[in-house]
Amino acid sequence: MSESWESVVTELELATARLNQGNPRDLDHLGEAVHARSLAIRRLHRMATGTPGPVPETLLDRLKQDCRQGAEAAQRLLLLRAEARATIAKLAEELHLLRSLAPTENPLGASVNCAG
Repeated sequence: MSESWESVVTELELATARLNQGNPRDLDHLGEAVHARSLAIRRLHRMATGTPGPVPETLLDRLKQDCRQGAEAAQRLLLLRAEARATIAKLAEELHLLRSLAPTENPLGASVNCAG
């Protein structure tokens, strides 16, 4: 039983480590890492709800550590999302300003002769 718990906890640890590695702005990497961690959490849940008996204390300690690391990763992702939203808002404001400064079409057309 301990070996299967060991493999589940190790899978979760590897997925969490993957989430914390690499360029945090690489959305493909982040998406894959979040998906891998989600699968590992589902597997852990299945084990926890389907396996009778206590979990070895060393594995519980590792799970607690992984939970802390996962929470830290979630905080970093929240900060990145806030930065992205702020950047998008700033760009939208700048685009609005640029559009307001752009010349409008001449409603009279180019055929008006002002020379008299």
